[in-house]
Amino acid sequence: MDPQQRQFLEVTWQALYDAGRRPGELAGSATGVFVGVATGDYNELMAAHGGAPEAHMATGVAHAVLANRVSHLLDLRGPSEAIDTACSSSLVAVHHAVRALQHGDCELAVAGGVNLTLSPALYTTFDRAGMLSARGRCAAFDDSADGYVRGEGVGAVVLKPLDRALADGDPVQAVILGTAVNHTGRTPSLTAPNPHSQAEVIVEAVRAAGIDPRTIGFVQAHGTGTPLGDPVEIEGLKQAFARLYEDHDLPAPAEPHLAVGTVKANIGHLEAAAGIAGLLTTVLAMRHGLIPPHPHLSEANRYLRLDGTPLTLAHQARAWEPTADESGRPVRRAGVSSFGFGGSNAHVVLQTGERPRPGGPPRRGPRGAAVGPRRGGAGGLPPPARRRPRRAAGRRPRPGRLHLAGRPGGTAAPVRRGGRRPDSTRRRAARHGPGRRAPRRRDRPAGR
Repeated sequence: MDPQQRQFLEVTWQALYDAGRRPGELAGSATGVFVGVATGDYNELMAAHGGAPEAHMATGVAHAVLANRVSHLLDLRGPSEAIDTACSSSLVAVHHAVRALQHGDCELAVAGGVNLTLSPALYTTFDRAGMLSARGRCAAFDDSADGYVRGEGVGAVVLKPLDRALADGDPVQAVILGTAVNHTGRTPSLTAPNPHSQAEVIVEAVRAAGIDPRTIGFVQAHGTGTPLGDPVEIEGLKQAFARLYEDHDLPAPAEPHLAVGTVKANIGHLEAAAGIAGLLTTVLAMRHGLIPPHPHLSEANRYLRLDGTPLTLAHQARAWEPTADESGRPVRRAGVSSFGFGGSNAHVVLQTGERPRPGGPPRRGPRGAAVGPRRGGAGGLPPPARRRPRRAAGRRPRPGRLHLAGRPGGTAAPVRRGGRRPDSTRRRAARHGPGRRAPRRRDRPAGR
């Protein structure tokens, strides 16, 4: 079995526990599974070692089964989809999960992605294509940027409609206000980015959120650190926010308010899992009220033109001050971008998930999802009684925002051989990662 299947299964199990749900209690429920996955290194390894074909190999390496295995093991009856849009796969998976919840295809969803580098073949391919850094460092938006570093990681989040999450007493860590996906269309080459399509997907996500662009304080950029990709992405952000300011009849800002960062500078490019790594990092940044810095940014790329725009690069860590939302409640808002090298783009708009004020007016616009800490954890709320979800005949969830219940689960780290990954390079949002054995539970799946 491809280790990516096992890793995602383990992290899904952890994410559900951190959401306060016993996985066994979801049997028969309309729970969906959406996972981004792209590489097939394990199949290459088996072929290279010349092993005799066996019956279980077909399911052991199939990407479809990566999602289907979770649904099979837990007896989940909602959609079960593996999604491959290259580097944007896991953020596109989040978009699909949000849409499925809005349309009533499921009442709870697990969304995420996984990427393991098990074969040297893609290293050689990407290096010959000029994508990888010769220095082994992803210096996104720096003038010395020469490519990215491949990384490994797996992450998952649990999504739920926000109104139901609040009614059930779930602590909400973040809310997905809007999502959008599109494609670059025809460009000079298949892998060439297009700032206009990148701007369009950002504009559509923010419009879906229905919010003032001035309230967005951080963008988790795709930020691969390539000489071509970085200036194109900044140009797309400039175009997007110019249009959003026009939508609201706003003048150009006197001072920049929108910090641009990328976790790839810390942990490398997780490819199919890059989007979920960016989302998890942004949720943690919102929770701690801290804009994360670029560790390798000393001199901005000479082709970036930021004067007169709302954009600024996060040279240093700094406090992330909340802004007032449409009802006057202090919130932090952010965007997360993920762009596939074949042209599939995705953007998600997030907001901190504190409870709305009692009796306050309902918030309009966003269709999204929220992320919450483990029950009885950071939110300080007692764990509510655990119930098996029941779906009335013909019942469809009301349109509205969606809740990500529990802490997002997963790990992400740059590829390092022959040693333990240092804490400073890990992004861990679950109590137990794939490399650490969790306490045994009676209902843990067999064969762990």
